[in-house]
Amino acid sequence: MSASPSGLAAEGRRDPDSVYRVITAVATSPLGWEQAIAAGVADLGRSIDDLRLAQVIECDLAMDPGGAVLYRIKFAASYRVDRRRTLPGGVTTSVRRYLVLASQTAGGRRLHEELERRIAHGPAEFHLVMPILLPSAEAARWADPMTGTTVPAAPDGGADGDAIEEAEQRLADVLARIRAAGGFATGEVSVVDPVRATLTVLERGSFDEIILSTLPGHLSRWLRLDLPSRLHRVTQLPITHVEQAEAATVGGGR
Repeated sequence: MSASPSGLAAEGRRDPDSVYRVITAVATSPLGWEQAIAAGVADLGRSIDDLRLAQVIECDLAMDPGGAVLYRIKFAASYRVDRRRTLPGGVTTSVRRYLVLASQTAGGRRLHEELERRIAHGPAEFHLVMPILLPSAEAARWADPMTGTTVPAAPDGGADGDAIEEAEQRLADVLARIRAAGGFATGEVSVVDPVRATLTVLERGSFDEIILSTLPGHLSRWLRLDLPSRLHRVTQLPITHVEQAEAATVGGGR
């Protein structure tokens, strides 16, 4: 799956009413370069609906002293950003796209009411990013009080896996609620900090606004980090902050 740079540029000229973006990604595989590029494209395809072309930029090998080899591919991929949608009855309209950032409060009543207001205003698409702090990362925050050196904790695969599985179920429940309210919704669980998670998504897609859902100020680590202002500075997008009364659960008490 490859194209020349001129091919990527030509792809963007096919439809002057759409915007084409090109992003760079890195993928790896222990099996070979072809498997690495296939895995990388498949991974992008989980969150980008309209991938068009991919161009391999460079490939190399990573080897450890034991002789294990990891095949690594750096590639550019193009995709179309098109806000036009055809509604039932054949009417074509433009949609507004919202990036929703929430974790413990993802199923909260106030957030859902905010999303319902967007849906009532016109055709709306939402992408929900749910950053979570893994148990192993939480344990690694302990530090030596004498030197201040962080003492890394051994990753607890079982606890981490349980946390991710619970977050993915909570995400599925919230997406189902948004779709039932009439919005188109996708989402992902992220194990990086919320700013990095947001910037990663913005490399893949185009949004009109960020909706940030947090716990109340006295409980919210995101607010202590001044996340609303930080997100606005790095993205230059409008930020709507929804402060929940408490952590929320949806779907079977999750």
